[in-house]
Amino acid sequence: MIIGLVYQAILAGRFGLNSVADDFQYAYALVTFCTIVLFSLVTSVIIPRTKSSAGEIYAIRDGLLPLYAGFLLTVTMLVASFSIISGSAATILRWAAASGVLAGATVMPQAVAYMERRFVLAAMGPVANGVGGTIALICIPSADLSPASLGLVITLGYVAQLLVSLLGLAGSGARWSWMPSIQGFAFVSYLGFTVMTKFQPVLERAIAQYIGVIGTTAALGFGQKFAQGLLLVSAFGLALTAAPAMSALARKNETAAVASILSTVVAGTYVATILVLTVAVPLSYVGIKILFERDAFSAGSTREVYSVVMAQLVWVFANAMAGVGTSYLYVIGQYARVLLSACAGLAATVGVSYALDGYTPLAVAWGSSAGALASLAMTTALVMRSDAGTLMLERLRDLRVALAMPTALFAGVAASYVVVSHMYGAASWQAPALPLSLMVAGIVLGARSARLKSDLKALYRAKF
Repeated sequence: MIIGLVYQAILAGRFGLNSVADDFQYAYALVTFCTIVLFSLVTSVIIPRTKSSAGEIYAIRDGLLPLYAGFLLTVTMLVASFSIISGSAATILRWAAASGVLAGATVMPQAVAYMERRFVLAAMGPVANGVGGTIALICIPSADLSPASLGLVITLGYVAQLLVSLLGLAGSGARWSWMPSIQGFAFVSYLGFTVMTKFQPVLERAIAQYIGVIGTTAALGFGQKFAQGLLLVSAFGLALTAAPAMSALARKNETAAVASILSTVVAGTYVATILVLTVAVPLSYVGIKILFERDAFSAGSTREVYSVVMAQLVWVFANAMAGVGTSYLYVIGQYARVLLSACAGLAATVGVSYALDGYTPLAVAWGSSAGALASLAMTTALVMRSDAGTLMLERLRDLRVALAMPTALFAGVAASYVVVSHMYGAASWQAPALPLSLMVAGIVLGARSARLKSDLKALYRAKF
């Protein structure tokens, strides 16, 4: 997360909110969409559908399928850069297109790391991506930072991620065979499904580009990167790390055990997300100012990006919680229902964004949050209708104190921040100081609750 923010901060300082920044954020969204489609196959397809477990045999053909998909996405990006997309965005996309093949080659090593419960190793790949891209960006002087070099920077990040993943795979002791666990037709179906469910970021950037106001796409990109950092801290991989255990139990039809893990992941993600948002509300303006405001990025740009981040806080919460439900639906094979949730989100995003298109750059940010809420509502309804839904709800009732206390803390801090920032301005020292003081007082009082401590310990000690 930190590396990603540093990466964006360097770009913000060099370009501000100009047309080149708009084109970079648009092209970068297209590249990350393609690679996220591939990496999402780890939890949606590879882990649930691979029959092997730690120390057993993995199918080479299971790893070749994502590689073929990556090649197809690379070709698609190249075709788009020569036909559909124009200007600097096309040049950036052309030089970054190889990221598709690199990401496809990374999928199976990352999946093996998760299946062998080597979670730190699995997490090192994305870190290497950010570090590689950031180092490459720092090494290029501002005068030489052309659209082509920006695309090359993106590609170098994925080269670093692949190398780290392969090094981890070499030391895993995994054995391989040609007998596939995943059929080609099923994989293509999953790939098409994933393209639909992960299309929202591209849709948002396309709408921002269509609005046509210079700086809109860049402000949305920088603001959403900050919000994505909050999301990473909020979700902190709980759903991902729990997926192998839930998948194994689901294959044995142990519904009660699946519900127990699911309730723990839901509660843990909720508490973490609410606490992160409680801190983010008073500190976002300060964080954006420290990270981005330098050189070409002015105080006015800070205010624009800050507005986007505030509009995206709902998006952070909705995506953190929907991610848990989506992981469970993947485990039980409810792909069509996840697709319905994604379509509901896309429809809400388009509707709200165009209804508010006069409020740039906030229109797309509000539309994005509305889309995330729509997806969360449908995902929640689908989970509650499943076999584990009722059992999960009973378990969550036992953790009601751990869920209620952070909620009350967030409500108090957010309300006080709205009042104080309205009185003194978001840039004043009072805006973060008074809400943070209230937050500390709330934490001190909450620490006196034996029931709260008991519930939090139960969540902390849960094992998957």
